[in-house]
Parts: sequence; structure tokens; C-alpha cells
Amino acid sequence: GPSPDSVGLISPAVSGLPHDLWGVGLTVEVAQAVTRDRLDSLPVLRQLVLTILLAETAAPIDSEGKGILLQARIDKLLQLGALEQAAALIDLADQGESSDLFRRAFDVALLTGHEDRACQRMTDNPGLAPTLQARVFCLARGGEWDAAVVTLQTAEALGQVSHDQAALMGRFLDPDLFEGEPVPRPPVPVTPLDWKMFEGIGEPLPTTTLPVAFAYAEISPNFGWKAQIEAAERLTAAGT
Repeated sequence: GPSPDSVGLISPAVSGLPHDLWGVGLTVEVAQAVTRDRLDSLPVLRQLVLTILLAETAAPIDSEGKGILLQARIDKLLQLGALEQAAALIDLADQGESSDLFRRAFDVALLTGHEDRACQRMTDNPGLAPTLQARVFCLARGGEWDAAVVTLQTAEALGQVSHDQAALMGRFLDPDLFEGEPVPRPPVPVTPLDWKMFEGIGEPLPTTTLPVAFAYAEISPNFGWKAQIEAAERLTAAGT
């Protein structure tokens, strides 16, 4: 069957790139090349990189259908803040059983406000859950608060989550129990799920010091005009 690494949103006729763009390059080599940091390059070069990431091409000769290059391309799109493009590429490539692709799709959904859709998919196929925290979050979003609490308590007892993670998740599930207590410290690095839970407890983390992808979370009407404008400026500066 077709290799996931060949999937793209832009055909060769539109991109102007040859179908055998990667030539005899090996998957790992090509993946390292496309993920190299070029954020300080000229805008026109950033646009060219974006086109390459989205282009439909033949898979590298050693691809073997593993999707390694596809995942590298998606990760680069997330780094650039091109979440809509990343989501479209995932939708086109995902056959419904890839936990690696779902983990990336879940992060995109959290930052673009489509977490309920992602949680429903996780409910339908629990094996896709990227982390235990994601499972607890989705149980809570689905109104299954008791199941979420039991899952969290069990995970903490078994040492599957750290004390700080348990504290943040516990506050997310029942803020009244932690009234008057200091807010847990933000983890390093902050994941989209961490950011969403801090927002849920009324302590949203500023996105200005976070990767540009987080700016997407602040262009929604839930945030003030200043935050929306600054987020839009960051995304525009990144060329996405």
C-alpha cells in the first residue's frame, strides 16, 4: 500500500517540486534535514520550507511504511506553529490506529479548541490515549468525574504520575478542595495538556515565553483583544 511518508496536501503540479524530491536520501537523513532549525531564515525561505513539508512526494527508498518522515514533518509544522496544516496532514494520513499520530493530533486539538472531538475518539478507542493524564482529562471533559478521580488516585498510588502532576490534575478535577493553596508550579517543558489544565483552573500561563504553537490557543474569543492581537502577530511573524 501507499507509504505514510508520501502523503501530502500539495501535489507536484501545484508545488513545482519533483515527485522524487528526496532522491536516494535515507529516511533518517531526510527527517533530520527537514527538522533543522531555520526560524531565523528569510520569510521566502520559510514559505519554501512550509511548501516542502506539505508536498506530496515519493517516500524515501528505505521508508518501509513506518511513517518516520511523516512524523518529522508534522513535528516541524508544530514547531512553526502551522497547526491547521499539521491537523490536515494528520487527517489525511491517519488510518485510525496510529498512537503516534493521535498523540500529535491530541496536542493540536488542545491548542485549537477541538479537544472534545479528540476525547471522543479516545473514548471510542482507549488504546490511543497518549498519556494517563490525557485519559483523566478526557474522562473529566466527558462528565465522568468519579472515574477520573479514581484513575488519578490509582495512578498516584502506583507512582505513574509525579506529585506535581497529581496536584495539578487534582486541582483541575475539584478546585474547591485546593482553595487558598498555592498554584502548582508550571512544569518544564509545558505541554499543551498542562497549558489547558492551568487554563481550566483559572490560572492560564502566558504564551509569550512558550513555543509559537501555543499562540494558537490565545487567538480564540475566550481571550482579550490584546492577547489575541499579540498571538496573531507571533503567528504572522512565523509565517504561518
